[in-house]
Amino acid sequence: MKHRKSCVLSLALYAAAGLAMAGDQAPEADQDAALAVSARTFVERFLAGDDSACRAMLSIDMLSALPVAAAGRVRQGLQAGNGSVREVRDAWPEDVVETYRRFRVPVVFERGTVDMRVVFDGEGKVAGFFHLPHVPSPQERADDPSLCSDPSPAVRGHWEGSIEIPGAPLAVRIDLLRKDGYWVGTIDIPAQGVEGLPLAGIAVIEPDIAFTIADIPGDPIFRGTLTDGEIAGTFTQAAFSASFRLGREVAARPARSQEPQPPFPYEEIEVAYDNGPVALAGTLTVPQGDGPFAAALLISGSGAQDRDETVYGHRPFRVLADHLARAGIAVLRVDDRGVGASTGDPGAATTEDFAEDALAGVAFLAQRPEIDPGRIGLIGHSEGGIIAPLAAVRSADVAFIVLLAGTGVTGAEVLVRQVELIGRAEGQPVDQVDQAVEAQRELVRLVLSGSDAEEIRARLRTLVRSQIGPDEDEEAVEQAVAMQALNVSNPWFRFFLSHDPRPVLRQVRVPVLALCGERDLQVEAGQNLPEIYRALARGGNADFTVEEMPGLNHLFQAAGTGSPTEYYDIGETINPAALEAVSGWIRERFVGAVTGEEY
Repeated sequence: MKHRKSCVLSLALYAAAGLAMAGDQAPEADQDAALAVSARTFVERFLAGDDSACRAMLSIDMLSALPVAAAGRVRQGLQAGNGSVREVRDAWPEDVVETYRRFRVPVVFERGTVDMRVVFDGEGKVAGFFHLPHVPSPQERADDPSLCSDPSPAVRGHWEGSIEIPGAPLAVRIDLLRKDGYWVGTIDIPAQGVEGLPLAGIAVIEPDIAFTIADIPGDPIFRGTLTDGEIAGTFTQAAFSASFRLGREVAARPARSQEPQPPFPYEEIEVAYDNGPVALAGTLTVPQGDGPFAAALLISGSGAQDRDETVYGHRPFRVLADHLARAGIAVLRVDDRGVGASTGDPGAATTEDFAEDALAGVAFLAQRPEIDPGRIGLIGHSEGGIIAPLAAVRSADVAFIVLLAGTGVTGAEVLVRQVELIGRAEGQPVDQVDQAVEAQRELVRLVLSGSDAEEIRARLRTLVRSQIGPDEDEEAVEQAVAMQALNVSNPWFRFFLSHDPRPVLRQVRVPVLALCGERDLQVEAGQNLPEIYRALARGGNADFTVEEMPGLNHLFQAAGTGSPTEYYDIGETINPAALEAVSGWIRERFVGAVTGEEY
């Protein structure tokens, strides 16, 4: 379960692209004119909710990448963040990439203009669809020469600095550049795991510079002045305000001493397999020596994640796979649905669907000549620690499970406790923490009871106010409420809240290792480990180990407070004690006794 505290909150955007052979080409100008009309038509149909007409325009790959449910969620998110649609303007050709032609369609919403990018393949089908910050069209630039001015190179390029939030400066990285006569840019916020978030409304009239972060509640705006090679000024978001400073110096990145470096004493193989219509892709790490080997499939936490479980500048699964392969254990790590080289819509799936994805990985490993089909286990982190037991009780092919920060109580109980612990660790006032806890508890109750949308939104307003402060303006609160309302109404969230892992754990008969960090504020050891222990014991499991790891957080890093705000700055990715606990436990049972030699 991820948590990201921030003064900037991001909205997801979606994209897909298919491969197609170029068909017969009309003259380029005629083709662009025809596709421009199609691009505007597609956007109008999409915004109007005419999914049937939209799907008739999609490429085969886009049909699977953008199901009706996903399209509806994106449409709701756009309108929640920007208000109602006022006007859809004429499309204009942006560029050509191989056989793909890209168009921008400006859409004027109640709160501003957003560009929809429509990508056509060589057959004239929609092969990609994005929403982006608005930029002036060629006609707008021709009508207003000031938009085409070439400002000083002193503004362009990479900037680094911080927003001076009291008690906790927030490091940011900004990239500003000119493209085809207009400004574009991105922002990284490492402590929040944010990379490449687009900037909008970039205005440069030297020495004054201003820009906003696109699609974010509260209209976060940087307004500064360029002086002596620095940009300094004020950052505002709704009622919040703080100074900021950006310079050209590149701040030292936290050392990632555990990042594996070649040459590697094992083989890495790119693999792919299917779970029904979902294609899954990953990396199989095979130790040196004679097989077949014991193997572990890694299962990530909540949210669509890549095969390395990349988060806050760390790659935990890459580090874990390296460690286990050196210990003689093969490892399969996989891109989640809809991430990297894997297909599928993660927003339409629940934890039970992810358990079936895991079992498809077990079946794939069992067919590999390098792998012993009788020694294949699952290692799940966070939500992965819920998925692993579900998979283990559904298949006799799972030989063991390792739960890293897995839960022993319902998701509803975990989330309420998480709000309290993180609020305290981050120094929020006691009354604000209490209010947030009560609002979270009531929200959970409403969602589980099937309450109507307006009741849920009312409770969300209270929760948002308790999290972002009483002084935020109403527009910022409503935007945040609209986004969270989309999240709490999806099937995954409802399953997570109601699922009790204890009945499943009582059915697990294979060996189990359950670890949790003493300073984990997202899945508290004291709340969850005793329940995991009791469930396994009452179920009669003959081989299980439950252990609290001193001083470690949710990512199994040695931590100060355990707050998620520390994750990025901590140098280690996984504490060596946790790595050794996992590899030693598996080797003792499925590889042979640990002899003490280096491996």
